[in-house]
Amino acid sequence: MRFLLAAVLGSIPPLAVITLEWRFGIGPETSLDLALAAVSISYPLWLSRLGIDRARDFVPFLVGFSTIFGVFSYITGVANGLTDEAYTTPLYVSILVHGQNLYSIPLVVTYTQYGIHSTVSTYYSYLPLLTFLQIPFLDYKLFCAVCWLGIVWLVRRDFYSAVALAQPFVGLLAFNGFNDFVPLLLLTAAFVGWNGRRQRWAQLVALGTKQFANVFVFVYHLLRRDWRNALLTAVFTLAFLVPFLIWDWHATLCQAVLYGLPAGCPGASHLLLFHIDYGLWPLWCAAVFYAPVLALLRSDAAQKLYSPVKSAWDRVVRRPR
Repeated sequence: MRFLLAAVLGSIPPLAVITLEWRFGIGPETSLDLALAAVSISYPLWLSRLGIDRARDFVPFLVGFSTIFGVFSYITGVANGLTDEAYTTPLYVSILVHGQNLYSIPLVVTYTQYGIHSTVSTYYSYLPLLTFLQIPFLDYKLFCAVCWLGIVWLVRRDFYSAVALAQPFVGLLAFNGFNDFVPLLLLTAAFVGWNGRRQRWAQLVALGTKQFANVFVFVYHLLRRDWRNALLTAVFTLAFLVPFLIWDWHATLCQAVLYGLPAGCPGASHLLLFHIDYGLWPLWCAAVFYAPVLALLRSDAAQKLYSPVKSAWDRVVRRPR
């Protein structure tokens, strides 16, 4: 019963946020989705309140519940259809097939989803490899769900990482077809590894998918003062774009680097909005790196930095006896 309660509690926040945004038009998207990201990051902490701490069978139960939750959403359309990425991402490659620069012209797609007909015209704004990474003839939503299950499989040995990434919020986004799951699977293989063995190739491939991955890898190496790998990250990122920059430097720079922000770039940018899938990235970072971060906060160096702040705070709030 505790397992079911914990899983149901994990499904309530995303359902509530999506219902409020869709049915009642509350919010801008930024505030509610940012709050949902914070709630999802704290989900493993909720479990300790329910007395679920490293319970042996909970992770498989949670994976099963989240999968059923996601499949139900996929079939019925409840809390689904949050993005057009499931229809556009696998088709961008057709621009190259027709001899056009991936970043030069918009992709126009007409599709029907849960009885609603939509037509979108959108520019490719990712790095070149993302559109190629798909399983032919498999619905892209199901492909993203497979990537999500792969992520959970790779982190399965760590209870808190597995719980954070197996929660219903993440499964729901996977069955919506958000393309973030492709680079996140690669990054998980790179930094968690297969049976503890990190896959260097996966990190390099991730650098050709979505820019969030490039920023993460670059900052990761900077924080570790690994200047060589930070430089290699920048070099590999540029290498993926060089052919397209030579082909049409203006369009490539606009879409892949500047994301359509300048007035001279075609296509409207929504970079400054916090979309619901953006929360996957801090959640993934917290799930995968919580142990070294906690160790850093508990280190002598961190305590020395923290001590003056704590002393000053104590002086401010100290009450006279």
